[in-house]
Amino acid sequence: MVHSSPVGDMRRPVEVPVDRGRLRDIRSLVDTIWRKRSLDTRHSIVGAGRYLSQLLLPIPVFSLPARSQERVGPDGLRIRLCLDRSLVDLPWEFLYWHDLTDQDS
Repeated sequence: MVHSSPVGDMRRPVEVPVDRGRLRDIRSLVDTIWRKRSLDTRHSIVGAGRYLSQLLLPIPVFSLPARSQERVGPDGLRIRLCLDRSLVDLPWEFLYWHDLTDQDS
């Protein structure tokens, strides 16, 4: 749910199905990530980031910060996540912005 943005807000939250096993795998990835740095790890991080993006920024939610970013331009946009208790320890820093086309982004 977007509480407030330069382009508007949402009246109701968007519900997203959660794969608890996938979340457990993502938490494990973070626990071991710094022990090995390989191409396989990088692909795992991107995969985790894409999944987290689908979970935390489904398209109806994503559209508001994306349009807000266009409006504020290079000054940047601050995003504050208000997460359910079961999601607070996820590595939100891995979020993969939906419209990125460069796989190295």
